[in-house]
Amino acid sequence: MEKIYSIITLCFLIISCSSDDNTTTELVSKPTINNISTNSASIGDIIIINGKNFNPNETYIVKFNEIKGRITEITSTQLKVEVPENATSGKIILIYKGEKVNVGNLEVTIELINKLYGYVAYDKLVELNIDDGSELSTIATIGSDYLSDIVYSKNTNEIIGQTSVSNPNTGNNTYYYHKIDITTGQISKNTYPGYESLVITDSGKLYGYVAYDKLVELNINDGSELSTIATIGSDYLSDIVYLKNTNEIIGQISVSNPNTGNNTYYYYKIDITTRKTSKNTYAGYESLITAGE
Repeated sequence: MEKIYSIITLCFLIISCSSDDNTTTELVSKPTINNISTNSASIGDIIIINGKNFNPNETYIVKFNEIKGRITEITSTQLKVEVPENATSGKIILIYKGEKVNVGNLEVTIELINKLYGYVAYDKLVELNIDDGSELSTIATIGSDYLSDIVYSKNTNEIIGQTSVSNPNTGNNTYYYHKIDITTGQISKNTYPGYESLVITDSGKLYGYVAYDKLVELNINDGSELSTIATIGSDYLSDIVYLKNTNEIIGQISVSNPNTGNNTYYYYKIDITTRKTSKNTYAGYESLITAGE
């Protein structure tokens, strides 16, 4: 009886050890992420996901905001992935055996070198030859309503603007938020409050100026109001531009003196991060232009 008991016990130990070994193997084979090679890339660039336990014989999926990228190389410590067309800024997700892992965030920059567009009033948006301004092709037909306050979103490769339609019976205006996808030419629009001017930042944040009142942040998807950035007051803010280096919106205010008829001009700055405003008198100009990265 003792011999039989010993044999049974030994078998149990062997089985137990075998089970533990399998569990260890599964843990080792699961990939882990250390970092990504860059936080910013353009369409077609190769980014590197650094980690360990990658297997060249396994199947991995990498998505950029739900757009699948092409994996170009797999080693035990790296996955190399091409940023796919139509990718947008946001999360990179690695999918392995049905499990999703957040790899990190990537800013996708869309390079449109030597691309110039023109708006034909009450008609269409066209691409122009940047050398001589000649018309190359029609991007989208806007229609008979006038598209104003046009800005470009590099993150989504869209041209954004607004139209205003007057009701002849009431005299009231209905405002429409327009988005034009430059890649596909598709147009989307929806009603929204309408703003005196629109300004967009390099990071894709959109702001609207409510005349004689305030500056607000807008949802870039539909133009809905998110929050008030700053209260400007009853003076009209004009020539609004965005300064990337300081993350400020800049404009100017003109105040007329009723006694002399002369104007006093104010240089106005709004810090988007702190939501603080500052102003000082200055010469005043017909328009303001920013340049540089």
